[in-house]
Parts: sequence; C-alpha cells; structure tokens
Amino acid sequence: MVLFVVARFVKKQHTYALLSERVPNPKTLHHEEALAELAYRFFGSHGPATFEDFAWWSGLTKTDARHGLEVIKNRLIRDSINDTD
Repeated sequence: MVLFVVARFVKKQHTYALLSERVPNPKTLHHEEALAELAYRFFGSHGPATFEDFAWWSGLTKTDARHGLEVIKNRLIRDSINDTD
C-alpha cells in the first residue's frame, strides 16, 4: 500500500510526499497500546474532557475507548465539575 501525505507549500501550492519518506521508521503498536496512546494524547491536548468526549472525538467504539482509558487512568488526574466526571 502506498500512502501520500500533504507536505510543504511550494509557490502557494500544496505538495505531497510518500508517507514512508516523511516517517521512515514508524512505531508499530499493538491494538491495546495504540488505544492507550490515543487516549493519552487526547486527554493531554484536549483536557479537561470526559470519557464521552474521548469516545466521540476518536470515533472508537465505547468498548475500545474504555480499554484505552483503563490503561492510562493512573497517568491522569480525575476530577468532577458539576457532578460530571
């Protein structure tokens, strides 16, 4: 499979590059590791947020979203605002 990504602008025009050229040594994660990484990056950049926010934003099933959150829950600070976790 060949994947292209948007690269830099050249004379106000988009250019494209092969993904393999832009990311030569991609990190391979197992399913559970990938779910955890996605959850950690989401809450790190979008928090404060709820589980529902994460599930909606990621497009994951609630089961997968819950698995990802379960793996990283000890790395997050949990708080309630107006009785909402």
